[in-house]
Amino acid sequence: MSDGNITEVQMKGSTNNVFPFPVKPELDQTFLEETPLTDKMILECERLNKLSTYKSEMDWEPIKKLELRANKKPIRGGFMFKTTFKLVNSHSTCQQCLYAFEVDTYGRGCVHDCHYCYAKEQLNSHGYWNNPYPVPVDINSIRKTLYTVFETDKPNKWRNILQSKTPIRIGSMSDSFMWMDQKIQVTKEFLRLLNHYKYPYLIFTRSDLVARDDYLALIDRDLASIQFSLSSTNDKLNRLIEPGAPSAARRLKALKKLNEAGYWTTVRINPLFPIYPDGYFTEPNFETKNTPRFDFFSFDMIEQIADAKVPSLLAGFVRLSPYSLKKMREAVGIDLKSFFKNGNTKSIKDYHYSDKEIR
Repeated sequence: MSDGNITEVQMKGSTNNVFPFPVKPELDQTFLEETPLTDKMILECERLNKLSTYKSEMDWEPIKKLELRANKKPIRGGFMFKTTFKLVNSHSTCQQCLYAFEVDTYGRGCVHDCHYCYAKEQLNSHGYWNNPYPVPVDINSIRKTLYTVFETDKPNKWRNILQSKTPIRIGSMSDSFMWMDQKIQVTKEFLRLLNHYKYPYLIFTRSDLVARDDYLALIDRDLASIQFSLSSTNDKLNRLIEPGAPSAARRLKALKKLNEAGYWTTVRINPLFPIYPDGYFTEPNFETKNTPRFDFFSFDMIEQIADAKVPSLLAGFVRLSPYSLKKMREAVGIDLKSFFKNGNTKSIKDYHYSDKEIR
């Protein structure tokens, strides 16, 4: 049946006579093919629409297409990312994290593919990194938790932290504002949910997608803070070290737009790569002749960040594992291991600068 706007469609192999979800007639044939997992998510979305004060208008066609691609070429771990809310300081290595409550709207990879990335090493060792690409989170699961906490009295393990309105960090093991979200749009849906429940959030990103007009229309100035990661304004090296990330020039342009639009922004110089080896500034007898340099970071970039009207900075010094050192050496042809003092490791494998040199 059709009223000119929607059509009820018989689904192949379905136990129901009619698929109970309005399908726009202009959608292509992929919407009619077998996608049982997405079909269940659509039904769950409709169920929550009947229960909740939030009425989703999620477009499920891109998710359906993703399931069809996964049917033809399986994605390791499945085409949907199931991990939603995380409290990372429950882990022994993250006790000092200032933004411990987090959500990744994409998982098992990141298109930026930065060679120093700790998440890349962790996931790659298990065969999950970009195999073959990052996958979206189950947004219904996030929505169900928010609905349960804020609209019911039912028990939920996230109730205490959510009711305290502890700000959620968006983006940790992957960037939630990768340009693929233009099509899949789970980050957009998450922003709508946070706005609906008046929930504060911190956006961590390397992507200028966050400054596109359609995303700015969803980011609430009263709820959001935006932190841009920027280790260098040397785009020649950026292309080698962060091959999938937008250029520094694009990120600075996005930052200026955000600041002029009234958003609170911060540049995270993280990781910060010192220019000289450990000891250059702190050892009186340091041999400066023929001292190697790594001109990724420069003090000039601070002025460029200021020109973009950014009001605040954070810096986190680089920490590299043998895996990351190898990837960096392959990318730029410099063995950065020589920049660290022997035995200067935070664990068995990670190299870092001495506390004295960092100060």
